[in-house]
Amino acid sequence: MVCCFDSSPNLVVPGGLGALAKKVPNKSCTLPSMGLSSGAQGPTKKPIELSHLPKRPPVDIQFDNMTYSVSEGRRRGYKTILKGASGRFRSGELTAIMGPSGAGKSTLMNILAGYRTSNLTGSVLINNRERKLRRFRKMSCYIMQDDQLLPHLTVLEAMTISANLKLGKEVNQGAKRIVVEEIMETLSLVECCDTRTSSLSGGQRKRLSIALELVNNPPVMFFDEPTRSACTQILVYIPRVVKEATHFVMEVVCGEHGECVSKLVTAVNNGKCNNLTQPQQVLLDSSTQCVSDEIAKNYQTNNIVGNGVGKHGPNPLPGLSVTSALLDSDESLNNGKHRTGFPTSGYRQFFILLKRTFLSTFRDQTLTQMRMFSHVVVGCLIGMIYFGIGNEASKVMSNSGCIFFTVLFLMFTAMMPTILTFPMEMSVFVREHLNYWYSLKSFYFAKTLADIPFQIVFSIIYVAIVYFMTSQPLEVTRFLMLLTMCVMTSLVAQSLGLLIGAAMNVE
Repeated sequence: MVCCFDSSPNLVVPGGLGALAKKVPNKSCTLPSMGLSSGAQGPTKKPIELSHLPKRPPVDIQFDNMTYSVSEGRRRGYKTILKGASGRFRSGELTAIMGPSGAGKSTLMNILAGYRTSNLTGSVLINNRERKLRRFRKMSCYIMQDDQLLPHLTVLEAMTISANLKLGKEVNQGAKRIVVEEIMETLSLVECCDTRTSSLSGGQRKRLSIALELVNNPPVMFFDEPTRSACTQILVYIPRVVKEATHFVMEVVCGEHGECVSKLVTAVNNGKCNNLTQPQQVLLDSSTQCVSDEIAKNYQTNNIVGNGVGKHGPNPLPGLSVTSALLDSDESLNNGKHRTGFPTSGYRQFFILLKRTFLSTFRDQTLTQMRMFSHVVVGCLIGMIYFGIGNEASKVMSNSGCIFFTVLFLMFTAMMPTILTFPMEMSVFVREHLNYWYSLKSFYFAKTLADIPFQIVFSIIYVAIVYFMTSQPLEVTRFLMLLTMCVMTSLVAQSLGLLIGAAMNVE
């Protein structure tokens, strides 16, 4: 995989990497059906290894003469961000992209990840072959600076959903549980397995973001400033994962703390790249300004950033032993047999996303209770305003007014919650879709159908209150006609809310 950081030397706990991999005692928490317990009883257990991750072929990334420009308007023309940048990331390397603010680090990373393709010249080679973007996006993942997670899912639920989506049906549920177990144990997420993501700390959120993408062991991983908003412990877990994974090339730009766990450094300045063969002094100079007091107290800084040789250098890490259910050693980037589709079928994606969306909506008690409360209260108000008009032919206009306000209310109560909440979920959808979790079609149908039961229940409550308080004719057909009209109005309004919410941002 591919990994990059921004500034200063590696941090080493006294005792070496073995000390880093020791299991941290946790509070009591048991993973259902997974045999995990975080209680610290008896002697310290041997650190769990990621031995059941799918085995992937090595990937080398090379970019030559990359030039990227952005438009500044008709009069000002184009501004060049990257100017003939070239470099190479080898499999098994933990590489850092360094440079001052505005030098083009994030731009280079977005181009290498395939997120920017316009106004771009130059070539990107994968194992000395021209990159096929769709295939490359399937074998890579991008962990962004902001940790985008669904707030109403627990850590274990999020990991299980990730495993079900990213590991195909050829992997049985038992093997998936083992993969989830190993990753959570390695990243010390067992103690918060039943905690909702909205209650996690910054470091736990970052570790969970890494764990979600590590499920299928992608050959290439891009990290954008993983330490800026996280606790300093994230610097321990990244090397731990790198040590356990088959070969790990991350691209990370360090932020506040300035710590770096890279073996190779690519410096970016004024849109140009320089591969540093002796990066120790550069990192030491920056570390004197970046390393915090907390790190200096708990960790021993050491200039172990070498010349790209050894365990994380040009020599690939040894392959991991894997179970027969996950063994994929015959896979090769050069044999042309890669599938470019998603790991799971569209139907499987739909049912997983439908369950996840329904669960998230049901657990959003504030939104659900407010919608329920508004339908009851407004139904009573409309019923009192138009009380008893249904049996009087002289009040036809009042009856029309009652129907008008009913349609208006149901339209806005179905549309506005979707407009307000969907933009907040868009960031999660973009991350998961671009990392090849599922298709857009599956997400849309799941998002639409998951809200139908709520729309039907709320419409029934409202119509039942208004219909009987306004003394409408007690005929089943009339009641069902009004109810059908109200339900259809709510569903159409919800679709409009998805359209508007997808086009706007909530600031």
